[in-house]
Order: sequence, then structure tokens, then C-alpha cells
Amino acid sequence: MSTIDSQRGFTILSAILSTDRNDASIDLAAAITDIDIYEHLDKPYLTGNFVFVDTHAIVQQINMMGIEKLELKLETVTKNVIEKTFRIVKINKAIKTNDRSELIVLDVVEEHAFISNAINVNKAYTGTPATIISNIASSFLEKDVQGTFDTFQGNMKVIVPNMTPIAAIKWMQQRATNKDGMPYYVYSLLTSNFLQLNHLGTLLQREPNNKDRPFVYSQAGIHNPVDVTKYHVIESYKQENTENLFQLISDGYVGARYNFLNVSDGYPEPVDFDVKKDVFDMMKNKNYLGKNQDNYNFPTNTKIKSNTLNEQRSKVISRITSSNLYEGFGDFKSYGEEIKKSDYNKQICGEAIKKHLAKSPLSISVNGAPFLITGSNLTTGTVLRLKFFDSNTFDDAENKELGIDKKKSGDYIVYATRHSFKIEKYDLNLLCTKIADYTGENL
Repeated sequence: MSTIDSQRGFTILSAILSTDRNDASIDLAAAITDIDIYEHLDKPYLTGNFVFVDTHAIVQQINMMGIEKLELKLETVTKNVIEKTFRIVKINKAIKTNDRSELIVLDVVEEHAFISNAINVNKAYTGTPATIISNIASSFLEKDVQGTFDTFQGNMKVIVPNMTPIAAIKWMQQRATNKDGMPYYVYSLLTSNFLQLNHLGTLLQREPNNKDRPFVYSQAGIHNPVDVTKYHVIESYKQENTENLFQLISDGYVGARYNFLNVSDGYPEPVDFDVKKDVFDMMKNKNYLGKNQDNYNFPTNTKIKSNTLNEQRSKVISRITSSNLYEGFGDFKSYGEEIKKSDYNKQICGEAIKKHLAKSPLSISVNGAPFLITGSNLTTGTVLRLKFFDSNTFDDAENKELGIDKKKSGDYIVYATRHSFKIEKYDLNLLCTKIADYTGENL
């Protein structure tokens, strides 16, 4: 794995394994056989696995204990250099291949996540959820945050209750939405050393990376390859555990009544939630859904008894909140406080949107080399255009443009990514999600 191959698209410049306990360090680049690095929209750090062949008693020389540093440096075919620092979480496997060599599998986590695990935060913060997230990341993890900071909730005063820095970041992220109730995500990328902070509306309104050259899946491509000037090829795909509306109803994310109990005055503030009106209609009216992809991923006309499903109050959920806790001490709210009754609805909408976004996941495997060419992020948090042919055997087999599968096809947000660097090639597995189905005639 020492030279760049145009098909593979990368080389490992170095992979330095070291420890703070002594001066011992070693470059594993020549011994590595596989690297898997994972991004996830709901995780503000990377995880991964490194596989290498140990013929020099490396584990023994380093005296590996599960805290060692692994500094990875990759170079792409376009000379972009990617640098990431990980910490060893554990030795996942150690398999003897013969008497004098061993196959080692290491589980790793991005360094700031390991550091976070050893730190306790019990501190008061004042500011918007976005600025508090940025302050925690900077002061405890030495990580800068970039993205969209226009959180609706405004200034708050919170006391982080004995959490790790990353747990505190997630805690504040869960409280943040934009003015329309679109939830925020904090995540980390292989191609950037910044933490990303964006609300879902920002992600949905991005142009697809491959707008003019969709990813297409076609088994016919095995014998009659698709036109690679028009399409990228999906090598395989998988869908499982999808369309679980039953669970969403049970959890109160379709139709429910939420009672926000104000401990300051003892009165509940009832808020009725209707997913069609509060989520899907709102997203369409605010142009978060594309004009050719606005078929709600929800059965809007289905009735239970005499009411539509979204009008049923399937669950009553009570939450404790407060108001005017800091009245007279500054212009800010407590963690769960809202000024108006309608503002509580944004909390519910943010949670519901996340759940409905995860309702129809689709996992695809593709050649990863094109994703490293620009040096910018083309994976998690971006939009991809996918095309699938339908399963109607009565369509004209030569006129596949008429046989598009509108349920599977369309523009997807990349929710999670597995970067697989192997000796022979670089593959990507992309977990893609969408909140509405495609309605156009072609892609």
C-alpha cells in the first residue's frame, strides 16, 4: 500500500503508533492490510478498525494497553493529504497466522472522543445552544466547530450536570432547532478537522453532489455495463428494518398530546402534535422538500375509526419544564424553557423529524475513489442522487427510463459512511435516508 493507484485513489503515507509512556513508536503503514473508518451524523467523532500483520512483536514492544495514539496520514490521487489522529480503544482480535506472525485488529476512536471520556464537566454556560456547543468543544477538546449557528432557542443559561464534554455537546444539540423546528446534528468527517454543526434544513437544501450523474443500480450492468459517462455504479445495496410506522406511533411521533408541566406555577401546558401538519406540511411549505420529491413518507389519508392517523392522540406524554427561572437576572432561558406555547412544538418537531428521517434507510456500496478527488466532504451530511429501476417485468426492457422505482430513487442525505481502505481498492458503504419519495418522471 505504498504507492498511489489511480483506480484505488489513495496511499498511506504513514500510520504512526506511539505511546506517552515512553519514546517507542512505529510506522505501521507497510504492515496494514485494511482500514475501516466510520462517520455518523449523530456522532461528533470518528470510529474505526485497523488491521495489520505483526511480524516484529509490535504489541509487545509498545506494551499496548488501550490508550496508544495512532496518527494516520493518507494521500489521494490528486495529492490532497488527509491527517487524522486516533486512540486505541482495544485490541479486538489477535490471530496467530504462524509461529512468528500475528494478525492484529485494533478498534480505534478519534482522539478527542478518547480525551472526552476522561473528563468531567460540571459548569455553567450562557449563550445559544450553538455557542455553548462551540465553547465546550474548544475549551475541553481543542476542536473548532463550523456550520450553521442560527439556533431558534436564543440565549440560555444551563449547568452541565456532570457529563463528559461529548455528552454535554449531545445534550445541547438535542435542545437545538432552527426557527422551523428542524433538528441539529453535530458530526465529524474524515476530510475535515472541524466538528460540523448543521440543522437538517441546511442539509436537505443542498444540491446533490452528483446531480448530473446519478448513482444507478442495475444487475444488467454485469453483462451490459451502464453508461459510466452518465451514471456512477452502485455495486450493491441493502434495505432492512424499514417502514416501522408502528413504532413511531407508539413513541408519540405521529399524533400525540404533550403536557409540559411548569414547575414554577404548577400548571401544565398542553401541546397537540400532528405529524402531517407540524412536520410534513411545514417542510413542504418552507421548501425543504424538492418539487420533484415531495411525496410524504407518511400515509396521510389513513384513518383509525373516524380520524386520520395523524389526528389520533395515540399517546399522552408529560415533560417537566419551568418558566421565568432567571427573571430579573438577564435575558436568557433555562434548558427546557420556551416563551410561547407554540415554541414547545418545535422541540417535538425536531425529535419527530429525526425519527421519520430514519424510517426508510438504504445502504449502498460504491467505489470510493471519486469521493477523495476534491479533498472536500462528499459523504456524511451531503446529498446524493440515486436511481433504481422498478420491479415491473411487463415494462419494455429496452426502455428502462420508463421503469424508475420512485420509492427507492431520489435524493438522499448520507446519514453514515464507512470508508474501507484495502490493499486492492477503496470502497464506500453509505447509509442513505430521505423523508419524502420521488415524484418526477426521470432522474
